[in-house]
Amino acid sequence: MPTVAWLLLAGLGFWLLRTVPRARNLTLKAVMVRLAAVLFLVAGTVSAGGVVGSGISWFVHATGAIGAGIAWVAWLVLALSWLAGMVPERWFGGDVPDWLSVSGMVLPALLASVPGAVGTAITAATQSVASGVGAGLGAAFGIHA
Repeated sequence: MPTVAWLLLAGLGFWLLRTVPRARNLTLKAVMVRLAAVLFLVAGTVSAGGVVGSGISWFVHATGAIGAGIAWVAWLVLALSWLAGMVPERWFGGDVPDWLSVSGMVLPALLASVPGAVGTAITAATQSVASGVGAGLGAAFGIHA
């Protein structure tokens, strides 16, 4: 069920980003980009407990073992880019690319790989969100796992 939920959320997010240029109203464009960003973040939460989360967790622990803070710099850059896609564009001198919202797909997995009690709590939260989203979408579409 999480795979179906992830595909649906990510697919809808990419579809929204593809249709933004066709929208004529600027407010509608802004809503579509922000909705896509939220969909990507929820899709990232669903995938944080699966293969993507395991791969990112391995990367974080491997870079931590050699003393590199690469994973946390990557997380900071991705988090700031996701936030830049959410705030009004008039805060910046130029246009913020809409595709920055896609970075929300890896943020929860990076956050869940934080070592210690915080990482364990975040992992449990992402797994409960993933199962809740999967169950909700399954009930909405009549899919039984």
